[in-house]
Amino acid sequence: MNYKFSCPQCGQHFSCTSTHAGTQIQCHACKTQITVPQPPVDVRPINSMPADATVMKAPPGHTWDTNVPKKMPPQAGNGLKLKPRGQ
Repeated sequence: MNYKFSCPQCGQHFSCTSTHAGTQIQCHACKTQITVPQPPVDVRPINSMPADATVMKAPPGHTWDTNVPKKMPPQAGNGLKLKPRGQ
């Protein structure tokens, strides 16, 4: 991956790969000795999706409701209903 950096003395722009990080170079413009910086860290939000991710879309006229309460599962048992005493 290529990344860019500038000479701290004159601002001359450079482009290199991460294999050059930490090496000494001489600026072509001002002849200053420069240590090639480490490549920037690729920081993305946690919830970011890759560009090729499949996105589900609601049909026209519909929306996705993510706040729908879940249905309770049927109660376990033998299906018999108990009557209160005295009835």
